Amino acid sequence: MMNIRFGTDGDYTSHVDASGGYEWWYFDAKHQDFACTIIFFRGMPMSPYYIESLPHGLPHNYCGFSISVYKNDKKIAGCIHHTRQLEYTSNDHNEISVYVNNSGFIRHKDGSYTITIDTHGQDLAKAISGSLLFTPSMYNHTHISHQNAEHEWRLIAPTCNVSGLITLSEYGEDIYRESISSLGYHDCNHGHVPLYDSYKDWYWGRIHLNDQFTLVYYHYPSYKDHPAFTCICIEDRILQTLEMIHDAHITISKPKYNLFGLNPGSIISVEAMYHHQKCTAIISHQKSIESGPFYMRYYSECKASIQGMQMISNNGISEYFYAPALQSAFIRMMIKTPIALQNN
Repeated sequence: MMNIRFGTDGDYTSHVDASGGYEWWYFDAKHQDFACTIIFFRGMPMSPYYIESLPHGLPHNYCGFSISVYKNDKKIAGCIHHTRQLEYTSNDHNEISVYVNNSGFIRHKDGSYTITIDTHGQDLAKAISGSLLFTPSMYNHTHISHQNAEHEWRLIAPTCNVSGLITLSEYGEDIYRESISSLGYHDCNHGHVPLYDSYKDWYWGRIHLNDQFTLVYYHYPSYKDHPAFTCICIEDRILQTLEMIHDAHITISKPKYNLFGLNPGSIISVEAMYHHQKCTAIISHQKSIESGPFYMRYYSECKASIQGMQMISNNGISEYFYAPALQSAFIRMMIKTPIALQNN
């Protein structure tokens, strides 16, 4: 099972210190044919270095970030960096800072986020740099659904207004710039045990449907002693509400293989009751922008009906994660980055 927390308190670290524990802060933005994802880790649960250190390795020794940039339905730049240091600070003024080397974010007093990206010095020919401002469309009060679970999903800002600039450089020369004015998303996750102890696979996605609604779905099938879990969250920016629907029905269909043998469904159909009315959504994965041996990321389209309003949106990002692959020594060897685990 999973704990679910709403609200800006989810940005505060959960001080997960046990071996196998992890915590990450996730941001994304998408506009037309451009998207980026930015993740900061304390305990990188997908890191082959961290997995191979268990049961003795500790989260604070396996920090890092993962930054990806997509254009025209393909990944044009990415950097995964492993390090032993994540700098986290907070104060009584609602300010938080999380940094891994020169990349990180600051949450300001007003609740907005400034994200700094700088992958220079990571021994890569192509570097990513930039600064993004994420301003949540609403600020949620904290709500926790207690399930006595080993994993917690902290849904902080389903919809953000995002502005800024991202620059790609190659051998020190700028080769691409993207000025961003779009919608984005922010959440956090943490857990106390390795992912493959609790999950076989999961499906997650967020879709900005229109100027009023954002839909977020999270589903994982039953695994070992863990029952199946489905949660739908709907943000209404006119009413300034974020509501969680547990008794949703989800159907996954039309599986498609990738080159590594993953076979996730490409259509997610959802039915639920929202404000005493039936709501439906059909999410279809349109483009695979990340396809690996344990993880897939997609651009998604959604056809939804909420409170009698019919909507079609292609402003969606979805993912599929297959945890058992991380237990394969061969796959861990495949995904080790050329950057050695550093001491700073």
